[in-house]
Amino acid sequence: MKAVKDFLFRCSKGPDVEEAEAAANRKTLKEYLETQTEEARKESDDAEKEASAFADVLQIWSYANQV
Repeated sequence: MKAVKDFLFRCSKGPDVEEAEAAANRKTLKEYLETQTEEARKESDDAEKEASAFADVLQIWSYANQV
């Protein structure tokens, strides 16, 4: 879980993160979310399931912040 939290923090530029690294991480995250959304669409046409990938990331982020 710490690795996920660290990755998500490294998606924004900061004192320890260069813009190029942050941009690459955002691109990776975007590609992952698009892949998950495509999989959800294949499973069902239900709009709620299409958004499940984003909801999963929010849930992971929330949990990671509590840890």
